[in-house]
Amino acid sequence: ALPISKSNNTLCDNQIKIVHTGSLTITRSVETLVIAISQLIRENKLTESDIEIELIGRRDDINDKLIQKYNLSEVFKLKDSIPHTEALDAQINSDVLLLIGNKVKKELSGIVLTGKIFEYLAVKKPIFAIVPGNSESHKIIERANAGISADISSIEDIKEKLLFLIDGLKSGELSYNPDKDYIMNFEYKTLTSKMACLFDDVTGGE
Repeated sequence: ALPISKSNNTLCDNQIKIVHTGSLTITRSVETLVIAISQLIRENKLTESDIEIELIGRRDDINDKLIQKYNLSEVFKLKDSIPHTEALDAQINSDVLLLIGNKVKKELSGIVLTGKIFEYLAVKKPIFAIVPGNSESHKIIERANAGISADISSIEDIKEKLLFLIDGLKSGELSYNPDKDYIMNFEYKTLTSKMACLFDDVTGGE
């Protein structure tokens, strides 16, 4: 996880901008995140003005319906597929990159790895990952010190980690100091991921 240490990039009371680029499906959806945010707002631990989450790319209808069901249209901003260069601009201009993994059977969760992680690591922004707790994505983010990972199956864990992230960024006490040498090990995977996206010319699936 990201260390707590004084940072020069204090956001004070500004809104935290979180960006997700890529496809969202039935198995890779915002369901647990939406429920977590809804509960935090209801518990008066979070307000709609604290964060903006931009979802860019193809989405199954279930994702939009979840956002509507929980009345979170002020938090989630939806965009359809855009050219990859524009998606990269959105990533660069974000405060945090959102990584959402697939819901899989427990016995398979340890081998789950989304290719989007390599593209995100190259952007050099903090990552908030909602993935299976023992997945490869979780392990890489922890080892790279590139962000915070929450268990996709635990609403309470997502709530706790999201509040930790928001409070730390706003106070300036949460710094981003990734292990650059470790991340360089994935450089060829990053290039492969970018090439795949360029072929699609959209923010695409992994």
